[in-house]
Amino acid sequence: KYTEYGAYTQIQKKFLNDRAKFTGSVRYDKSQNFEGNFSPRVSMTYAAGADKKHNFRASYQTGFRNPTTQDQYIGLDVGPFALIGSAKDNLTRYIETRQVSAASSALPGYSANVTLSGLNAYNNSYSLTSVQEAVAADDATLLKVAKIGLVKPERVQAIEVGYRTIFDKLSIDISGYYNTYNDFLSQERVITPYIGFGTPDALDYIKNGDRRVYQIYTNSEAKVNSYGA
Repeated sequence: KYTEYGAYTQIQKKFLNDRAKFTGSVRYDKSQNFEGNFSPRVSMTYAAGADKKHNFRASYQTGFRNPTTQDQYIGLDVGPFALIGSAKDNLTRYIETRQVSAASSALPGYSANVTLSGLNAYNNSYSLTSVQEAVAADDATLLKVAKIGLVKPERVQAIEVGYRTIFDKLSIDISGYYNTYNDFLSQERVITPYIGFGTPDALDYIKNGDRRVYQIYTNSEAKVNSYGA
């Protein structure tokens, strides 16, 4: 169980003989698992023409998207990989025992069975790309630790402009927007060797199939833009 709450307030002001209207609002949301978020928004509309039929509008707003309950708390074995939600208290909820193959019995640290949890997915794993490169080159030095933080809210800044008018029975409405996202919510696959993480032996365990593939929830480091009209 976890809790969330929020509050919202808005002000409006008309001026220029009620042709222009300013609207300002702010929302505050707090989830138990994340820091609080303020989401301000401002907009302006103006009605031009003798009959006020030419309406112009513009707005700037910010927003955020909290990871879903699934993003935070799923722990699901789907066979080829396991889905692990990234809430801090979820990492120890998902626990499984894996059998180590006989092919690895001569390797250092061998044990017939190992116990893994979500902590392995986020703290003791290698990036999928580096594992593929290391296996192809048979070079353990190519293994790169997956440095993936726990998922956090996605944020967006949005600008929108528009125009609307009416000619007799014909209505025309034109708008355009541009959005910039930070910490875009995404998923990534990582690989955890059953034994030997952080040592050259990890690659041998991986090559013998003694590894767990995890699909975990995180945030993209890239800026994501979207626009349209």
